[in-house]
Amino acid sequence: MFFTLFLKECREVLRSITYYMFLICTLLFYMTQLGSFEPISQPVKGEQEETVTKEEQAMRSAIDRLSLEFPANHYTTYPFGFIKEVTLSAEEQKKVGQIIEKLTGYSAEEFILIATDPEEKSSQIQILRSISNEVFMEEMEKLDALLGGGSFYETDSLLGNTDFPDSYEEEKKEFERVLKEDKVTGAYGRLFCDYMGILMGILPVFLAVTRVVRDKRAKVSQVIFVKQASSFTVQASRYLANLIMILLPLLILATMQNIQAMYLADALLIKGNLWYMYAYLFCWLMPTVMVVLSIGFFFTELTEGPLVILLQGIYWFFNLLSASKLTGYVGMSLVPRFNSVGYYSIYEKMKPALITNRLIYFLISILLFAGTVFVYEKKRKGGLFYAGAFLSGTKSKSKA
Repeated sequence: MFFTLFLKECREVLRSITYYMFLICTLLFYMTQLGSFEPISQPVKGEQEETVTKEEQAMRSAIDRLSLEFPANHYTTYPFGFIKEVTLSAEEQKKVGQIIEKLTGYSAEEFILIATDPEEKSSQIQILRSISNEVFMEEMEKLDALLGGGSFYETDSLLGNTDFPDSYEEEKKEFERVLKEDKVTGAYGRLFCDYMGILMGILPVFLAVTRVVRDKRAKVSQVIFVKQASSFTVQASRYLANLIMILLPLLILATMQNIQAMYLADALLIKGNLWYMYAYLFCWLMPTVMVVLSIGFFFTELTEGPLVILLQGIYWFFNLLSASKLTGYVGMSLVPRFNSVGYYSIYEKMKPALITNRLIYFLISILLFAGTVFVYEKKRKGGLFYAGAFLSGTKSKSKA
């Protein structure tokens, strides 16, 4: 009975226009966000750097980034977690140049000459001693506003990026850990889950809503209610069918990413781990898909309308905004962030919180699924008032 219903639900998903829109959105997102594979390279030894404070690291990191982005007038930002390339107007570039001059003492032209001259070292550009950390951060906020927000120069992002290695020795250790601990493929598994997690935090709810609302509009509930299958069997087959049909394209895209990572591992003379990518997919990304599906099914079954799309959209948007940094953020977010390749030490620090987070969302998805079965069962027995979509104390009366 269950297998028959499961296959029927898979066919229903394949008949849905919403599912093909889901596939198109997923593919386009993958191509625009992860389509260009960036290989990890071994760090190049530079000058030995002295230990600096977190604020000094943020200042140095900002100047290094500006030395690349300002001359090219090409800035990478992440508004709401999505990558966006920004090119400023001449007037806006002039304002950035004024910020640089205030902080470093170099005019925009002098800064560009030093940053682009292969014989010069942009690391020699220093923040003026008269510039306090407060003034520096204020100027960075102005720069972030010019770029539309979500840039590297945002205060939380700058300070969050101080977790990254700040010397050749630290970078070398991180690179070695990517080879030894991640086997290369694990590093790309985290990046894949970061980007695709953004999309999976919202899209599955559309599939859930479509499935429940379609039954209501087709008036097939009366037929299903008299079938011999239990409420659990009906809902479990429906839920599992949607979950698997969502995971299938993700599995294909993860495999594409995995193949490239395996080739890179070979180039680095390391035997890549074929399974790390899939371990991240199922342990990191799948709980997000499960809970969003469960939210969609439960609230649509309860309200018999698509209101949950708006609610989930607000919740998803809040989750993206609440991330204090793009690499190494967990908290109670539906979408944990790790928007960098490598940096196993940062992952190691966040791992306990990540495991807890994923288990909590897995349990929430199970509880919401149980709630869906309960509501569905009450409907079958006439114990739910349809129009108001809330539980009543008495069963609906039927005509004799």
